[in-house]
Amino acid sequence: MVQGKICPECGYYMYALSDEEEPGGTWILYECRNEHCKFREKVYEEQELTYHPLDEHINNHQGL
Repeated sequence: MVQGKICPECGYYMYALSDEEEPGGTWILYECRNEHCKFREKVYEEQELTYHPLDEHINNHQGL
């Protein structure tokens, strides 16, 4: 999921211009909203793993 970013050049907010999903996360191309800056940065954001109690229940019964 895209998290948002602050421009390291001028301090304005950046927005996601494009994204490329991969199995472990997403490559995101950010662009500064400041029309005088337009700094771009490509960042890899890892996918957050979420725990669900049902996952544990299924894993515990697979060996039966």
